Amino acid sequence: MKLKHFFFIITILLFTACSSSKQSVTNENSYQSTLNQTKLKGDKLRDAIVNEALKWKGVKYKSGGESRKGIDCSGLTMTVYNKVVGYKLPRNSAAQQKHLKSISKKKLKKGDLIFFSIKSKKVNHVGLYIGNGKMIHASKSRGVAIDNISDKYYVKHYHSSGRVKALF
Repeated sequence: MKLKHFFFIITILLFTACSSSKQSVTNENSYQSTLNQTKLKGDKLRDAIVNEALKWKGVKYKSGGESRKGIDCSGLTMTVYNKVVGYKLPRNSAAQQKHLKSISKKKLKKGDLIFFSIKSKKVNHVGLYIGNGKMIHASKSRGVAIDNISDKYYVKHYHSSGRVKALF
């Protein structure tokens, strides 16, 4: 009889231990509450974000990926911001675009995000501006790569640019 109770309790514990307590984050305050107490400000913060992004260069593309084994465009921007300053961006490029302060392409600074609409009218790709007219992003064909934002392809598909309000 005691053995039966033991297995019952173990079964209950296993099922409750596997349940997820993750909640969907939907408002800006929830995102901002994940900020680390970073001492980096201004250009030093921007440089740290770019330097972290550059460490991902060459990682292969994987839809939904968030690791060095494979990563997609929004996973890259989300991971970089989270690692450098603990700022949790939304998981997909369209949600990231809506979450940020819109800025003009002319006002881009290192660490800002650039959004594209490829084969759609909706935002479906994001890159991180690294300065000098270049961005780093996760390309389906080349993995994490650096491209010039003035290339015809990116000019044609450009949608908007944004900046994380809470940091800059």
